[in-house]
Amino acid sequence: MNERKNFWRRLALTVTLALPAGAVSAAQPPAQDTDEVWRLDTIYAFTDANRLVTRLGKAGHNDREFLFAKAATMLNDPTKTQGNIDAAAAVFQQLADADADDDIGVSARYFLARVLQTHMLLQPDKDADGAAIAANQQQAIGLYRALFGQHPEHNLAQLGYLRAVTLELYNKTSSEPMAARLKRLSAERPQFADPQMEKNYHLILAQPYLLFNVSKEQALAHYVAADRLGFRRWQTQCDLYVVISDLALELGRRDLAAQYCVKFLQNFPRDDRNYTIRERLAKLQGVSVDQIAVEAVITPAPADGDAAGAGQTSTGDAK
Repeated sequence: MNERKNFWRRLALTVTLALPAGAVSAAQPPAQDTDEVWRLDTIYAFTDANRLVTRLGKAGHNDREFLFAKAATMLNDPTKTQGNIDAAAAVFQQLADADADDDIGVSARYFLARVLQTHMLLQPDKDADGAAIAANQQQAIGLYRALFGQHPEHNLAQLGYLRAVTLELYNKTSSEPMAARLKRLSAERPQFADPQMEKNYHLILAQPYLLFNVSKEQALAHYVAADRLGFRRWQTQCDLYVVISDLALELGRRDLAAQYCVKFLQNFPRDDRNYTIRERLAKLQGVSVDQIAVEAVITPAPADGDAAGAGQTSTGDAK
């Protein structure tokens, strides 16, 4: 169980990479249990993990934790065949049917939606107009939203909601205007158990407000809301301070622009943009650059964890 949690944590639910067989040192013989499967997945040794899954299955392993590890590992098989994807989905469905509301059941339901969103290998000649892909995306949205509605405290259910929001925002087949989509999704104001998920919700919404020229004011409001929830990655926070200052200045909110110049200079005194931000602050305060004295504060060391990276929900999981 602990190794499964490590798998999600280290994989960071972003990008799945497959390492070649033999990536695990032969000098360290693996333990023959489900935790070892998760450990191999955690270090991206998916070929080795699949081999171990096969051996454990032949040895009679058939509990829910093992089946879940088996299905998640199959999704990461480097060959990425439709057969593997269908087999993994069948196991996830079996687990969800047996108990849809325990930890494994909720996780399995998340992956059923994930398969529909990302893993279906449709042949171009069989889906020339993209109708099948669009249908899969809509079904995934429904599954993600249902899961979050029933288990809003579960990390994967919260992540699923963010995926649903992203799919709805960038749905090319929707006739709903982007401004209306953003207004509707911003009004939902979901209650997240994890502040980092709430932060990413604001980042996800802020980007299209700018990208589609809908509202710089609303983009700024979401960016400020995200900042108030805190960051685990200093680089994301550093960049956001600059974005907020830029937008605030453009919108004539000089006090807010100056506030984020100060925050930037305090927290990131060695950043290459320091002098440019110092010049901006000097102009906003009507003084010379030499008169700008900002006491630096200690910046936390970088750490993993900004979901999907700022403004990206892209998330890959056990892909």
